[in-house]
Amino acid sequence: MFDAELIAVMRGALEQATLDVRPDPSTQALMAERILQSAANGTRSQETFRIVATEAAADSERLQVLNSPHP
Repeated sequence: MFDAELIAVMRGALEQATLDVRPDPSTQALMAERILQSAANGTRSQETFRIVATEAAADSERLQVLNSPHP
């Protein structure tokens, strides 16, 4: 579905976002999923992919806070 060049761009964006955020494995999977969705919608920019991945990490963090038991 995606050519090798675009896959390399997406991989680079995920690697950079992972260095920025240091996500757990489930958050990293969500980040990758969002990058793939963005690519399917026509995104081709590594910076845009990085932003999408970072936003996914923030969404995941918010969900973890909302779902954590409150004392």
